[in-house]
Amino acid sequence: MNSTISHSTEMSSDHNLILENQYDKILSPKNIIEDNPYNIIDHSTKIKHLGNGKFSKVFLYKTPMGHIVFKETILEHKYIGYQNEFIKEVDSLIKFSNIPYVIDLYGVHYDISNKKAYMFLEPMDNDLNQWYNERLMFNDRNKELPNLIVTIGKSIAVINKLGFCHNDIKDNNILVKTSTEGTIFKLSDFGKCKIISNEIQPYGGIDEYSSPWHNNIYTNECWAFAVCCTEMLIGKRMFYNGNRSYILALYCNGKNSFDIKSFIESMLPDKRLVNTIPDIYWKCFIPVFSGISINMEGCLNNCGYYIDNSICSEITSNFIRLSPGTDLGIHNDSINHYGQKIERKFRDNYYYSVFYSKAYHQLMTYFFTLPNKDGNIILNILSPIDGYYYSEVGYITLLGEKADYLERFITSNNKNSFLQWQSAFLQILNHQIYVF
Repeated sequence: MNSTISHSTEMSSDHNLILENQYDKILSPKNIIEDNPYNIIDHSTKIKHLGNGKFSKVFLYKTPMGHIVFKETILEHKYIGYQNEFIKEVDSLIKFSNIPYVIDLYGVHYDISNKKAYMFLEPMDNDLNQWYNERLMFNDRNKELPNLIVTIGKSIAVINKLGFCHNDIKDNNILVKTSTEGTIFKLSDFGKCKIISNEIQPYGGIDEYSSPWHNNIYTNECWAFAVCCTEMLIGKRMFYNGNRSYILALYCNGKNSFDIKSFIESMLPDKRLVNTIPDIYWKCFIPVFSGISINMEGCLNNCGYYIDNSICSEITSNFIRLSPGTDLGIHNDSINHYGQKIERKFRDNYYYSVFYSKAYHQLMTYFFTLPNKDGNIILNILSPIDGYYYSEVGYITLLGEKADYLERFITSNNKNSFLQWQSAFLQILNHQIYVF
């Protein structure tokens, strides 16, 4: 998938007219974003501001192809290049594009002159928090619970099985759309997504969605999703206004177990409603609230649902085809074709080649033989200094703020120049570096 919009170019009014006349012939927003070398922003109207994230502002735009969400990031002076969170999210959405209930990425645009970058995303109606706040009747929320558990639960399970963690599951990061086919839930906001080499580590989400005792990051992801589903049931946040410690003390009784049934009964207008909650909720989340170490796939298996292994295979095939590690000669049958292992080895080679005596030699060799997304060699015509620059840019991009001694790097001495090299670097790799 070529998900990148070309940089803005000057166009004649006649050319603009031709593009406008072609809009009606284009069926998918992806087509015009991928195939036409112009800045879609110039042809769109901002409708409303949807919210702010850590590194971005989110807007709904009316475009010639319909409504599209623009996620805009503005570069900060303290950063060299585009923020890691932005790169992580683009990388993740491309990696997991085969998962039906992950939000669709239509394209990416780097506006170097204005020091901005944009993601173009599938529009949804609202997030889960807004959705359940608009539905005052318990039954209206309760009937959609199995749908939420199965669709988002399977999405999380696939991501986890492939060795990644969304790392920020919360009600604001689950989006909702109501259509003639019913209610659709999709997972979004992958800025904290990471590849997992050690399961025993803290969760990246906020405290209200972090387990008070689980230290396994995958089980913590289950806890975060269990909290979201519970909030959908009760129609409000489970923890709010600093009451987390009080609620935990009240329903844990000093044990690594949370009495979720009693908690839900206390939150409902009639505690007898708890008996109408679908079995899938209890079978899926009782182990999580009981302090058992379990992953999302295990939770789903408990209630008779299983992930689609063909989706895992498709994503893994994309890892192998697109991963930088594939071309370093480290892909072989012994690693069972798991793309995340290829990428991890690539990352290790990357670090070692910089920190040890061979310096950039391995990196330059790599970039001179780098295949693009179609398998064609595209960098073998570059000069040695170009290969050196790409090696620097790749290293700084991978390490981000953690890169030491940035003043030693030629490309980082001029931030505008670095942005040009970095955007080209990311596009050459089809944004497939790895999730940090």
